Amino acid sequence: LKLFVVIDRLLRMMKLVSVVVVVAVVLATLCAFDAEAKIATVSVDIGNEWIKIGLVKPGVPMDIVLNRESKRKTANIVAIRNGERTFGLTALSTAVKYPKNGFRFLFELLGQTMDSAIVKRYQEHFPEHTLEGSPDRNTVMFRVDSETMYSVEELFAMILQHVIELAAEYAEQPISSAVMTIPPYFAQPERRALLTAAKLANIKVTRLISYPVAASLNYGVFRRKDFNSTPQYIMLYDMGSTSTIAAIAAFSIVKDKETKAKTPQVEIKGIGFDRTLGGLEWDTRIRDFLMEDFKERYANKLSGDPAKSARARAKLLAEAQKVKTVLSANSETYAQVEGLFEEVDYKAQVTREMLEKLGGDLYDRVATPIADALASAGMTISEMETITIIGGAVRMPKVQSILVQANDGRELGKNLNGDEASALGASFEAAALSKAFRVKKFITKDANVYPIEVTFNRTVVNDDGEESVKVVTKTIFPRNNPIPQKKVLSFSKFQEDFQFDVNYGDLSFLDQDSLSTISSKNISTVKVGGVAEAFAANADNNVVGVKAHFVIDESGLIRVDRVDANFETIPEVEEQEEQPDVEGDQHDDGSTEEEEESKPEGDDSSEAENEEEEG
Repeated sequence: LKLFVVIDRLLRMMKLVSVVVVVAVVLATLCAFDAEAKIATVSVDIGNEWIKIGLVKPGVPMDIVLNRESKRKTANIVAIRNGERTFGLTALSTAVKYPKNGFRFLFELLGQTMDSAIVKRYQEHFPEHTLEGSPDRNTVMFRVDSETMYSVEELFAMILQHVIELAAEYAEQPISSAVMTIPPYFAQPERRALLTAAKLANIKVTRLISYPVAASLNYGVFRRKDFNSTPQYIMLYDMGSTSTIAAIAAFSIVKDKETKAKTPQVEIKGIGFDRTLGGLEWDTRIRDFLMEDFKERYANKLSGDPAKSARARAKLLAEAQKVKTVLSANSETYAQVEGLFEEVDYKAQVTREMLEKLGGDLYDRVATPIADALASAGMTISEMETITIIGGAVRMPKVQSILVQANDGRELGKNLNGDEASALGASFEAAALSKAFRVKKFITKDANVYPIEVTFNRTVVNDDGEESVKVVTKTIFPRNNPIPQKKVLSFSKFQEDFQFDVNYGDLSFLDQDSLSTISSKNISTVKVGGVAEAFAANADNNVVGVKAHFVIDESGLIRVDRVDANFETIPEVEEQEEQPDVEGDQHDDGSTEEEEESKPEGDDSSEAENEEEEG
């Protein structure tokens, strides 16, 4: 009997243990499932007209998200009517019927002030909208009625929120983070405005990546074995809906600073751009041509002016976009709109020859970004292996013929998906940054488009003992300087509180329209306090100086990381070995000490010149 009791107890204990083990396994499985369900990441390739979403999740290396209409790209638009928001094709339909309720082409307005040429051009294209400057920054706001106004960031946040919802639906799990693409010419206010919109949409942005870098990644990750220590130069030519960008990408194998392993790298060596040359310019010219043709044909039937009708303009713009697309592959087509104005139908034949005539002066600007990119890099077209074309507007035959001429008659590279290259390249970067996926490293170095300098005042005394104020300017990040990067600026002669300005440098290479997008050359003013107290507390030590640490991160954002005062303690020994000066850290006001990130061994191409202050 005793033996039976013991056996019964043992069986009960074994059953309990098995239950505990089962519960533990279930909990572990649930935790693993929950962790996996939150590691999907996306790239958001933002164009002014369309958005493409790249997805990376477990089991799906790289994919393009299909929207609710099963399309691989989503219209960059939000429509607000009767308190309801719509997106995509539904919003486009609303914008045609009720133009004032459709908000599109917002991306180019981010961070722009009312006196920008981009804003004035927007008002010309879409006069149905009432734009006003915000009271504090004079940035663009849309006046809807007497009580309602939207900032560009608010409207764009709605679009971004919708985009992430589409990605989550397609992935069947939440999205943890996003990498977003931007034009390389975006200045500091534009980049920060995009991050503000993303924050309003509750999106964690791991990096802003420029179009050329993203497209270069898409080109390079599948050609690793083709690269060696000798750089291969590819020019990427991207003509989108509102702008054109030419960038020189150098592909090579370098020794990774962190792993010491041989790693592929792409570095942008030069950039040229035209902020107002894109497909929309052809679209609006076709629209205006069709409008004039309609007015002439039906002058006797019309009581009003269709050119003043926002709905008629919107209908013709939509038809003009279709006409341009068809004429890229055909020599002629028909524009047809039912009930264009006052219930009058319209149909007209449009030929490619007519389109090229309407484009006139636009074609003269097609090759200019190429020349600018080559000039900024100090290179020639013969050094390029090819010009690889991407972007929707580059499909126009005459544009391609001009590019062939600019490429010394050589055939254009068409081995990238013109619509999805940036989205796929950015999704590779999103996977690399998420830390949830293991990807082979590919080093990226973007180019700093606008030079950055620091300006400060210093009191000097001449031989007669007279004091005067000298304005000192030091360039810390030159034009085309590789980023990300760090720099240190030494202020060894300041022993009391002072301030300095971080400004854009020489912008004479910009045309007038591009220059107007830089609302102020001043990026920030930094006031340094506590200097006198620090010096008083270290009166017995040797003074090294005050040092300001500057950073341009992977997203192209500049910040002052910290400012510190440095002193050396004098050890009490009879003989002290003299310490060599640290290279690049000089002790005159305004000298620079450079700390580069991801700088290949032996690569001095991005080394900044250390300047000593005069006098």
